[in-house]
Amino acid sequence: MHLDNESLVKNSYDLIKTLQIERNKKGDRITYSIKSRGKLRNLSAPFMELGNTDDALNRFREYTHKSLEHGSAKTTFEKLLERMYHEPEKDADDATPQGVITKIDSTSRRVSPEVRASMIRYILGYTNWGAESICAIFSAYPKDDNVVRIRLTSMINAEFAVIWEKTGLSDEMYTQKLVEELLTMKQKADGAANKEKNHV
Repeated sequence: MHLDNESLVKNSYDLIKTLQIERNKKGDRITYSIKSRGKLRNLSAPFMELGNTDDALNRFREYTHKSLEHGSAKTTFEKLLERMYHEPEKDADDATPQGVITKIDSTSRRVSPEVRASMIRYILGYTNWGAESICAIFSAYPKDDNVVRIRLTSMINAEFAVIWEKTGLSDEMYTQKLVEELLTMKQKADGAANKEKNHV
């Protein structure tokens, strides 16, 4: 698997869409954050400590597989890990659906551990950055979904601008669909927070 810039961004957004957004209110200020944020950040720990090495890959696999084996509540973090290794939406057409980490691992015979570790590290870093950026936009405009939609569109278009400039192709339908999916995450968080408020 060659992880070019476009697949890097798209795979990262696929992972982000498995996350759960929480709305928090302190005084008059409304903010949004990712549930299990600390666990998501810690996924990069093996590579931070051991670099882009085979040992880091092994520690990463051991931690993620153990978390999946012992998890039963289908938490936000577990759903993220499942998406990394598996693509359930392709079950009907693909007997062996694979998530991005599985695809990277499948290159072990022709790609060095250093390159594979680098790929995973970039995916994790971009996923973290993307999640933080999305929450920052939600927090800046908590009561105006139209502005949120505009800001998300601008951010995503900027991320793909260099890619589309080189290829001469753009994917407006992908951008629109992704923006609405991300906006839905905010709206679910709003709905959950309002429901909780009404029960207090």
